[in-house]
Amino acid sequence: MVKVDVIDRHGVAVRELELADGLFAVEWSDGCVYDTVRAQLARRRAGTASTKERDEVQGSGRKLWKQKKTGRARVGSIRSPLWRGGGTVFGPKPRDYSFHVPKKVRGRALASVLSDKVANNALKVVDELSVAEPRTREAVALLAGLGVTGKTLLVTATDDSALQLAIRNLPAVDLIHVSQISTHAILWADTVVVTEAALVALQEARLS
Repeated sequence: MVKVDVIDRHGVAVRELELADGLFAVEWSDGCVYDTVRAQLARRRAGTASTKERDEVQGSGRKLWKQKKTGRARVGSIRSPLWRGGGTVFGPKPRDYSFHVPKKVRGRALASVLSDKVANNALKVVDELSVAEPRTREAVALLAGLGVTGKTLLVTATDDSALQLAIRNLPAVDLIHVSQISTHAILWADTVVVTEAALVALQEARLS
């Protein structure tokens, strides 16, 4: 059983918390992480790219000049892909890029990245995450007290509008609810800061 310190907003350890081995002591799986992240990024694609084929572009279907005795190359419609302004051959059409990844693969991927963060001391558990007022300086002071730098992912069990407003001007900081946690989000962050309540909720949801 892996144990981590629960710290306060000043970075002082207040107690220890046991982490479930099934979520925080799992061997890294390249294949599961790759497939899961690729699927998560694919779902974000708008898939709205669209080109016109030869039957959709403007122009006559009339033959431009006779087949023979002009000295010019033979030609059909001006809508041919060979012509400027003609149709596109095999161009993109609106489509859905998402694909399914099995639940067990997604679970193994999440456990892999969480275990990696724990092994590299990049997961911090705090008793609470809050600010006195929705100001950027409050968020900066909070992060400084926790001793985190670089790209930081904050995970909470409740929606905190004040904290959300406080971090919105910090490009390297993101705040999510524990129900929104994903493999890609954890990989993005150099440090994951999670509240004790969110961590308990995550273990209950993933291991139940």
